[in-house]
Amino acid sequence: MQWHDLQSQFIGSLRNPDRGLPDGLGAVSGSLQTKRFNVYRNNVAVSLAENLAASYPVTQQLVGEEFFTGMARVFVDRNAPTSPVMLGYGEDFPDFISRFEPAQGLPFLADVARIERSWNGAYNASDADPIGIEVLQSIAPDALESTIIHLHPSLQIIRSDWPALSIWHLHQTAVDPAAEMQNLSPEAQSGLIVRPGLDVDVRLIPDLAAVFYTALAQGRSLGMAAELLADAQSDDMGAMLQLLFSCGAVSAVEPPVVGQP
Repeated sequence: MQWHDLQSQFIGSLRNPDRGLPDGLGAVSGSLQTKRFNVYRNNVAVSLAENLAASYPVTQQLVGEEFFTGMARVFVDRNAPTSPVMLGYGEDFPDFISRFEPAQGLPFLADVARIERSWNGAYNASDADPIGIEVLQSIAPDALESTIIHLHPSLQIIRSDWPALSIWHLHQTAVDPAAEMQNLSPEAQSGLIVRPGLDVDVRLIPDLAAVFYTALAQGRSLGMAAELLADAQSDDMGAMLQLLFSCGAVSAVEPPVVGQP
């Protein structure tokens, strides 16, 4: 048997108990071999579920350990790791939660999980030195509209139809977050997540700012991004830029090349 075929058979048996044992497990045979492989299969599933719990602690707190473990085991059964690096495992877990029928009573749960995934993404993102807003003063006023703002590699923009950011923050600071959640208004929220230094910063931002920052993240110029904000005033634009620079979310600016249209 070829090595990749052996691997495929082993993984298939690991994920599906009905497939029986893979060939070539060793000299031990019979029920003892089956018991040993079942122990290994269970250890793998438990380890992956624990990995999800470590990545999504607030999500686990919201539903309780027993419910979370059951939900995680369903996810693990359907989603084997594709890399030996476990940092990326479970990146699809928020989307899975949004489709997981037993979790539909908590419609904000998937968005809270997305915040936690974005937090992990920001924490493990590449480093870059942030720059201050004073750099814009060196750019000619008539060139600002064509200027490209390069955002920090760790920057993540979150938009939720629920107060997911407030729920996440309560679970970082409140003594009894479940009780304080009762006082939250069921309103949509937008957030910014960035790690310009050692610590990850998670903060609420206006919805218009989320639209503006998303456009900049897509590589649009200041002028093109501003065109998306028909209701924004010049003061609003200034405040959005000030916030972006003040939280260390800008790593460089690219003014237009002289003579370029």
